[in-house]
Amino acid sequence: MKQLLRNFLNKCGVEVRLVKKLQAQLRDAFIEQQRLLGKNTRIVVFDVGAYDGCTANKYKKYFPKAVVYSFEPFKNSFQMLAENAQKNSYINAVNAAVSDKIGTSKFYVNSFDKTNSLLSSEITDSYLDELTKSVDEVEVNTISIDHFCNENKINFIDVLKIDVQGNGLPVLKGAEKMFAGKKIKMVYIEIEFIQIYKDQSLMFELTEYLDKFNYKLFGLYNLSHQKSGQLAWGDAIYYSEDLEPTIRLMNA
Repeated sequence: MKQLLRNFLNKCGVEVRLVKKLQAQLRDAFIEQQRLLGKNTRIVVFDVGAYDGCTANKYKKYFPKAVVYSFEPFKNSFQMLAENAQKNSYINAVNAAVSDKIGTSKFYVNSFDKTNSLLSSEITDSYLDELTKSVDEVEVNTISIDHFCNENKINFIDVLKIDVQGNGLPVLKGAEKMFAGKKIKMVYIEIEFIQIYKDQSLMFELTEYLDKFNYKLFGLYNLSHQKSGQLAWGDAIYYSEDLEPTIRLMNA
């Protein structure tokens, strides 16, 4: 069947080529970001929902000249992030939650701290409920991307990475001026397909918002499913018009 398909495509003027090295790299979100932006490029990364800084370290691995602003509101996680930043000068640790408002907000601390969120948890009747079970509530400072960039004279973000447990849309809305000014090249964001947190935005809402600024979906990564097989969450890369020529060359 494969050979018949290959012969048919060849007759239509389409050449089928398998590049083993490239195939091995595809679907790794960090390798694809590296391919799109260039390994030796000096990039500015906003790591929103940084936890202990492990993602910042990963960006430094794939982009040796990266400068990372890591945002983490939870005290215990931020302590680990701050220690990481002390050892690695490329990390700028910021003890705040990122949203669309500047001030303070209730923050839900869950049984598995990587599921902590500005949003309370939804009952899913699955194993997720044990991970997202609330054990405490604390107050945290909130800032927006636009406000932070204005205060710190940051004119451009190469990668806006967002992992905030269902609260992605307010983070995007808080960067409206940066998006409108075409000052964010790429968004790498956690996406959900089911309601895990109350009032959270699902993938189609994130896509709809980014579409207003002509951002396109590049790929989906790290997809996870419920036991039933239902698609639950994953990650996505959206890219700005600036990257369109690069992608066209890659497709040639």
